[in-house]
Amino acid sequence: MNTKIVAGLSLAVLLAPISILAEVVVTEANNGNLVMENIPAVPQSVVSDLNRYQNVRSASFQAWAEEGEGIFVTTRFGDVSQIHHVGSPGGARTQAI
Repeated sequence: MNTKIVAGLSLAVLLAPISILAEVVVTEANNGNLVMENIPAVPQSVVSDLNRYQNVRSASFQAWAEEGEGIFVTTRFGDVSQIHHVGSPGGARTQAI
């Protein structure tokens, strides 16, 4: 047999128990609905960057204003829906009284 092959096999046999004995770190997160294993934590910088896209208010179309003066939309503030008037496309909404 070739001495290089024998040396390689000998080294593999000697190192195999070391890799078996190596400590394996297992992480687990359970939020009650989903169990995640070995998923890395999301860095806080990513969370901060995403917040500017997620913290937006939506508006739902309700009706056209009479005489073509814009539209009425509803938005939610807390648990209360409020009606607003938007006078032009891209215009600011003002709370209807």
